[in-house]
Amino acid sequence: MILRQLVEDYPRILRYRSDEAEEDTVTDRPIMYQEQPVRWKLALDLEGHLEGVIPLSGGGKKDRGKQMLVPNAVRTSGIRPLLLADDQAYVLGVSAGDGRAPKKHEAFRNLVAQCAECTRVPEVEAVRRFLERWHDPEQRPAIEQMLLEAGMPLNAEPDAGKSDGRITFEVNGTNVVDLPEVRNFWACYCRSAQGKQKKVEADLDGRQQAEQIEDERLRCLVCGEEKPVLESMPVMIKRVPGGQTSGTALVSANDDAFESYGLKRAKTSPICADCGERFGNALNTLLTSQQTSMRVGNELVYVFWAADQSVTGFVRALREPDPEEVRLLLQSYREGKPRVVKGAFYALALSGNGGRAVVRDWISTTIHNAEASLVQWFRWQEVPGADGEQKGPLPLWRLAAALYRDEKDVKKEVVIALTQTALKGTPLPTDLLAKAVLRCRAENKVTHARAALMTLILRSRGEMQLEEDRSMTTTMNNASIALSGDEQAKLCGRLLAILEKLQQDQA
Repeated sequence: MILRQLVEDYPRILRYRSDEAEEDTVTDRPIMYQEQPVRWKLALDLEGHLEGVIPLSGGGKKDRGKQMLVPNAVRTSGIRPLLLADDQAYVLGVSAGDGRAPKKHEAFRNLVAQCAECTRVPEVEAVRRFLERWHDPEQRPAIEQMLLEAGMPLNAEPDAGKSDGRITFEVNGTNVVDLPEVRNFWACYCRSAQGKQKKVEADLDGRQQAEQIEDERLRCLVCGEEKPVLESMPVMIKRVPGGQTSGTALVSANDDAFESYGLKRAKTSPICADCGERFGNALNTLLTSQQTSMRVGNELVYVFWAADQSVTGFVRALREPDPEEVRLLLQSYREGKPRVVKGAFYALALSGNGGRAVVRDWISTTIHNAEASLVQWFRWQEVPGADGEQKGPLPLWRLAAALYRDEKDVKKEVVIALTQTALKGTPLPTDLLAKAVLRCRAENKVTHARAALMTLILRSRGEMQLEEDRSMTTTMNNASIALSGDEQAKLCGRLLAILEKLQQDQA
């Protein structure tokens, strides 16, 4: 359900980066391309001669280069080149402290040669010729001199103050990675058993087809179609609290205890390449922006999205609510004039466990219901301050931090409970009330945030219980109207007998 919704809303989620982006621009995003910092661009002519080196960064230690859409893939400990845009060890085969640089460069050359043979594009052929000249003892010194004069740190130590960075190519003013034939080749290369293809051939239309080896086809759990499935996710989820800085995988298995039916690694939950890339990019987009994500403490991050609407207002109301906006929102509901907004609303909570991302909470509701719950959320926490004046609404993180000595100690269970109440109207658990009382005793004072939280807990539970009592009373009254006096007595007797049996079983 979660992954399917992310894939379905993928175009809308990518447009959160820029509200002015056109839908066609988003949906035509190249397969297995991601925005990555590129530090250097080598300018070539059609014969593969190096005409110049274009630095794409300001030279600062933290400046990794210009963000560009380039081929990308998940790399672990193995050697896996990225087409026409990779680091110095792969592109040039020189990198201090990397003993595998020659093997990496050989894999990069083979990939470029395969792409040139398949696409027959002059620009790719120019890159292949440049790599041949790089290995020519007579031509290499002149090329090295040009690279050094431009500031490229050939064989520089990793801590020398400059990172070698990612390198790409430009032929006659054209970025080679932007060519349609190159994008099609890379998409096919990644789809065919994650690059383990035997042969890639081009048809008359310039499209690529792969003759795959051991390409197992299973039913994708996301799209429901029978396709080749992945052994590992093509996109790592980054910026997840508790996860690795290189990224976490939402689907993975690395032990016999997690594998079944002969399926290993991510094939235990079959997902095709297209769906894996889409939900991975969608989550990374949501996690990147503060307008679509919310972090509380060090254990949890929430992401929010809606199919047809912006979620900025909801995230702002939870993170730092504006008193005037909240006042107008509450007033509209008091006057019976709430805005009518249709559409689905979703929230997903993630935490990390090493190399894995863990789903902690999943909210699926409508924008209208989420807004109504938000109104109730602010109404429940209204409490006068110590001076008797009404205070403004509190952000969710302050309510959660009121239970702890330090904001960094906030537990994910508390954040989940508060978010569920804010967006779904669920009552808060009573153990939070006990924690608040203990915190007041420990500090020997009652802060405004703690008073608001205790009021919120009591009101949420009190009003929910009142609604249940009203519903039960209405049901019993309706049943009493339909039953005669004798039938009512029989029904009560049967209910008492059932209650007695339950008590005996429990004892």
